[in-house]
Amino acid sequence: WIWGFAIVMLVIAMLMGIVTI
Repeated sequence: WIWGFAIVMLVIAMLMGIVTI
């Protein structure tokens, strides 16, 4: 489940970056 959590955090970070840009 750690990998899934890391992937979710990575996707959220990417989405936040896109929203910010």
